[in-house]
Amino acid sequence: MNAQLSYTDDKDFAVAANVAYTIVPGYTITAEVDYYDNLDADDADAIGGIFRFRRSF
Repeated sequence: MNAQLSYTDDKDFAVAANVAYTIVPGYTITAEVDYYDNLDADDADAIGGIFRFRRSF
């Protein structure tokens, strides 16, 4: 599991977190969720995410 927090002088706030899970040796699935918000502006937030499938031979 990994997580990252960031904040800038422009009052931008962001969070990202992911979890990697090995189904079988050589096959990993990673799920990630991201959130962004500009604290100065109304309705300036966003949320997103990904799924990554990785196979190693």
